[in-house]
Amino acid sequence: MKKIYCILFLIFLLLLIPPQAFPFARGKTVVFGGGSGFAPYEYLDPSGGPKGFDVELVREMARIKGWDIEIRLMDWPLAIDALRKGKVDALLGMLYSEERDREFDFSDPHSTLELSLFTRKDALPLFTLDDLKGRKIAVYDRGMPLEILRERKEIKTSVMKDMKDVFSALARGEVDAALCPKLMGLSWMLQTMLTQALMRF
Repeated sequence: MKKIYCILFLIFLLLLIPPQAFPFARGKTVVFGGGSGFAPYEYLDPSGGPKGFDVELVREMARIKGWDIEIRLMDWPLAIDALRKGKVDALLGMLYSEERDREFDFSDPHSTLELSLFTRKDALPLFTLDDLKGRKIAVYDRGMPLEILRERKEIKTSVMKDMKDVFSALARGEVDAALCPKLMGLSWMLQTMLTQALMRF
Protein backbone atom coordinates (compact mmCIF):
# COMPACT_ATOMS: atom_id res chain seq x y z
CA MET A 1 0.00 0.00 0.00
CA LYS A 2 1.44 3.33 -1.02
CA LYS A 3 2.02 5.99 1.58
CA ILE A 4 -0.26 9.02 1.42
CA TYR A 5 2.71 11.29 0.94
CA CYS A 6 3.39 9.52 -2.37
CA ILE A 7 0.23 11.03 -3.83
CA LEU A 8 0.40 14.41 -2.09
CA PHE A 9 3.15 15.97 -4.14
CA LEU A 10 4.91 19.32 -4.14
CA ILE A 11 2.96 21.72 -6.35
CA PHE A 12 3.67 25.19 -7.61
CA LEU A 13 2.28 28.30 -5.98
CA LEU A 14 1.91 30.66 -8.92
CA LEU A 15 1.19 34.31 -9.35
CA LEU A 16 -1.95 34.23 -11.51
CA ILE A 17 -1.83 36.93 -14.17
CA PRO A 18 -4.19 37.08 -17.17
CA PRO A 19 -2.27 38.13 -20.29
CA GLN A 20 -4.52 41.16 -20.88
CA ALA A 21 -3.89 42.64 -17.44
CA PHE A 22 -0.45 44.19 -17.71
CA PRO A 23 0.32 45.52 -21.22
CA PHE A 24 -1.39 48.76 -20.17
CA ALA A 25 -0.51 48.57 -16.46
CA ARG A 26 1.26 51.93 -16.48
CA GLY A 27 -1.92 53.66 -17.55
CA LYS A 28 -4.29 52.17 -14.99
CA THR A 29 -4.57 50.85 -11.47
CA VAL A 30 -4.05 47.09 -11.53
CA VAL A 31 -6.38 45.36 -9.07
CA PHE A 32 -5.11 42.18 -7.42
CA GLY A 33 -7.50 39.86 -5.62
CA GLY A 34 -6.64 37.17 -3.12
CA GLY A 35 -7.78 35.06 -0.19
CA SER A 36 -8.28 36.81 3.13
CA GLY A 37 -7.40 33.84 5.33
CA PHE A 38 -4.29 32.26 3.80
CA ALA A 39 -1.61 33.30 6.30
CA PRO A 40 1.35 33.55 5.97
CA TYR A 41 0.85 34.14 2.22
CA GLU A 42 -2.13 36.50 2.14
CA TYR A 43 -4.42 37.58 4.96
CA LEU A 44 -6.03 40.57 6.64
CA ASP A 45 -4.38 42.12 9.68
CA PRO A 46 -6.46 43.22 12.72
CA SER A 47 -7.14 46.59 11.08
CA GLY A 48 -8.38 44.93 7.88
CA GLY A 49 -5.30 45.70 5.79
CA PRO A 50 -3.75 43.14 3.40
CA LYS A 51 -0.64 41.37 4.69
CA GLY A 52 1.49 38.37 3.78
CA PHE A 53 4.30 37.12 1.56
CA ASP A 54 2.29 37.34 -1.67
CA VAL A 55 1.16 40.86 -0.77
CA GLU A 56 4.71 42.07 -0.17
CA LEU A 57 5.92 40.34 -3.33
CA VAL A 58 3.40 42.06 -5.60
CA ARG A 59 3.96 45.42 -3.89
CA GLU A 60 7.69 45.16 -4.57
CA MET A 61 7.02 44.11 -8.16
CA ALA A 62 4.74 47.13 -8.58
CA ARG A 63 7.39 49.43 -7.10
CA ILE A 64 10.02 48.17 -9.53
CA LYS A 65 7.67 48.35 -12.53
CA GLY A 66 6.19 51.69 -11.55
CA TRP A 67 2.63 50.34 -11.41
CA ASP A 68 -0.30 51.68 -9.43
CA ILE A 69 -1.96 48.74 -7.71
CA GLU A 70 -4.87 47.96 -5.42
CA ILE A 71 -5.08 44.77 -3.35
CA ARG A 72 -8.46 43.32 -2.38
CA LEU A 73 -8.51 40.26 -0.12
CA MET A 74 -11.75 38.33 0.33
CA ASP A 75 -13.08 34.81 0.79
CA TRP A 76 -11.31 32.58 -1.73
CA PRO A 77 -14.44 31.55 -3.72
CA LEU A 78 -15.32 35.24 -4.09
CA ALA A 79 -11.78 35.99 -5.29
CA ILE A 80 -12.03 33.38 -8.05
CA ASP A 81 -15.45 34.69 -9.08
CA ALA A 82 -14.10 38.25 -9.10
CA LEU A 83 -11.38 37.22 -11.57
CA ARG A 84 -13.88 35.43 -13.80
CA LYS A 85 -16.15 38.49 -13.85
CA GLY A 86 -13.31 40.95 -14.46
CA LYS A 87 -13.69 42.68 -11.09
CA VAL A 88 -9.98 42.08 -10.42
CA ASP A 89 -7.15 41.88 -12.95
CA ALA A 90 -5.18 39.08 -11.30
CA LEU A 91 -4.97 36.87 -8.22
CA LEU A 92 -2.01 37.08 -5.86
CA GLY A 93 -1.56 33.33 -5.62
CA MET A 94 -3.21 30.21 -6.97
CA LEU A 95 -2.04 26.61 -6.97
CA TYR A 96 -1.49 25.28 -10.46
CA SER A 97 -3.48 22.40 -11.92
CA GLU A 98 -4.20 21.29 -15.48
CA GLU A 99 -7.89 21.97 -14.91
CA ARG A 100 -7.23 25.53 -13.79
CA ASP A 101 -4.74 26.06 -16.60
CA ARG A 102 -7.55 25.49 -19.11
CA GLU A 103 -9.37 28.52 -17.70
CA PHE A 104 -6.62 30.83 -16.44
CA ASP A 105 -3.14 31.90 -17.54
CA PHE A 106 -0.31 31.49 -15.02
CA SER A 107 2.96 33.33 -14.63
CA ASP A 108 6.24 31.62 -13.81
CA PRO A 109 6.20 30.14 -10.27
CA HIS A 110 7.73 32.10 -7.42
CA SER A 111 7.73 29.28 -4.85
CA THR A 112 6.62 25.72 -4.20
CA LEU A 113 3.95 24.63 -1.77
CA GLU A 114 3.64 21.34 0.08
CA LEU A 115 0.35 19.87 1.25
CA SER A 116 0.20 18.30 4.70
CA LEU A 117 -2.33 16.31 6.68
CA PHE A 118 -3.21 17.57 10.17
CA THR A 119 -5.01 15.52 12.83
CA ARG A 120 -5.72 15.80 16.51
CA LYS A 121 -3.02 14.39 18.77
CA ASP A 122 -5.47 11.89 20.22
CA ALA A 123 -6.41 10.53 16.77
CA LEU A 124 -5.19 7.27 15.32
CA PRO A 125 -2.24 7.67 12.92
CA LEU A 126 -3.17 8.18 9.26
CA PHE A 127 -0.42 7.05 6.92
CA THR A 128 -2.00 5.11 4.05
CA LEU A 129 -4.94 5.53 1.69
CA ASP A 130 -6.73 2.75 3.55
CA ASP A 131 -6.44 4.84 6.72
CA LEU A 132 -8.46 7.62 5.07
CA LYS A 133 -11.31 5.42 3.85
CA GLY A 134 -14.51 6.42 5.59
CA ARG A 135 -12.77 9.28 7.41
CA LYS A 136 -13.97 12.88 7.20
CA ILE A 137 -11.29 15.24 5.88
CA ALA A 138 -11.75 19.02 6.08
CA VAL A 139 -10.67 21.20 3.14
CA TYR A 140 -11.36 24.80 2.19
CA ASP A 141 -13.78 25.66 -0.61
CA ARG A 142 -12.39 25.65 -4.18
CA GLY A 143 -8.88 24.85 -2.99
CA MET A 144 -6.37 22.39 -4.42
CA PRO A 145 -6.89 19.90 -1.53
CA LEU A 146 -10.55 19.69 -2.53
CA GLU A 147 -9.60 19.03 -6.15
CA ILE A 148 -7.22 16.25 -5.08
CA LEU A 149 -9.80 14.49 -2.90
CA ARG A 150 -12.78 15.08 -5.18
CA GLU A 151 -12.17 11.90 -7.19
CA ARG A 152 -11.70 9.71 -4.13
CA LYS A 153 -15.25 8.73 -3.28
CA GLU A 154 -14.15 6.49 -0.41
CA ILE A 155 -12.95 9.56 1.51
CA LYS A 156 -15.57 11.83 3.07
CA THR A 157 -14.74 15.43 2.21
CA SER A 158 -16.05 18.21 4.43
CA VAL A 159 -15.84 21.52 2.56
CA MET A 160 -15.35 24.63 4.71
CA LYS A 161 -15.57 28.31 3.78
CA ASP A 162 -11.98 29.08 4.79
CA MET A 163 -8.97 27.90 6.78
CA LYS A 164 -10.39 29.24 10.03
CA ASP A 165 -13.41 26.97 9.67
CA VAL A 166 -11.17 24.04 8.70
CA PHE A 167 -9.13 24.21 11.90
CA SER A 168 -12.11 25.10 14.09
CA ALA A 169 -13.81 21.90 12.92
CA LEU A 170 -10.63 19.95 13.62
CA ALA A 171 -10.34 21.45 17.11
CA ARG A 172 -13.95 20.50 17.92
CA GLY A 173 -13.41 16.95 16.68
CA GLU A 174 -16.02 17.32 13.92
CA VAL A 175 -13.57 15.99 11.30
CA ASP A 176 -10.82 13.38 11.46
CA ALA A 177 -8.17 15.45 9.71
CA ALA A 178 -7.48 18.59 7.69
CA LEU A 179 -5.65 18.65 4.36
CA CYS A 180 -4.06 21.99 3.52
CA PRO A 181 -0.79 23.70 2.57
CA LYS A 182 1.81 22.99 5.24
CA LEU A 183 2.75 26.57 6.17
CA MET A 184 -0.89 27.66 6.22
CA GLY A 185 -1.73 24.84 8.60
CA LEU A 186 1.18 25.62 10.90
CA SER A 187 0.25 29.31 10.84
CA TRP A 188 -3.34 28.57 11.85
CA MET A 189 -2.15 26.29 14.64
CA LEU A 190 -0.11 29.20 16.04
CA GLN A 191 -2.86 31.78 15.55
CA THR A 192 -5.54 29.71 17.24
CA MET A 193 -3.23 28.13 19.85
CA LEU A 194 -4.49 24.77 18.63
CA THR A 195 -2.19 22.68 20.79
CA GLN A 196 -4.20 19.49 20.32
CA ALA A 197 -3.43 19.36 16.58
CA LEU A 198 -0.57 17.39 15.07
CA MET A 199 0.95 17.56 11.58
CA ARG A 200 1.25 13.98 10.30
CA PHE A 201 3.43 14.75 7.25
